[in-house]
Amino acid sequence: MTKKEELAQLLANLNPTIDELPGDLPAVARIIERMVPGKGVQITLAIAAENRGTYILFHNTDALERGVRDRWIVEQYENGVTAPEIARAAELGVRRVWDILGTEPVDDRQMKLF
Repeated sequence: MTKKEELAQLLANLNPTIDELPGDLPAVARIIERMVPGKGVQITLAIAAENRGTYILFHNTDALERGVRDRWIVEQYENGVTAPEIARAAELGVRRVWDILGTEPVDDRQMKLF
């Protein structure tokens, strides 16, 4: 067993409550507790022991969410849903939907200049 693993085991054996954890660890433990009831403190302590003294930045998931949304938009369009319908469902502008689709809208009402 490595020193980090030993430390994690020792901390787990202390059996602290979430509120006894230092710094930002209670926030992490509460999130884990919601996902894995009864394991929030234990998993948080294991993460803390493994990354002892390391600053961890939790990036937002906006790019991931946009990727999922964009794939959904493409799928809807390929299944025959119109851009305005997709825009309403995704709460986006029609222009943004066309940007995501990577195409230009066909508008027969507008004259071609060139």
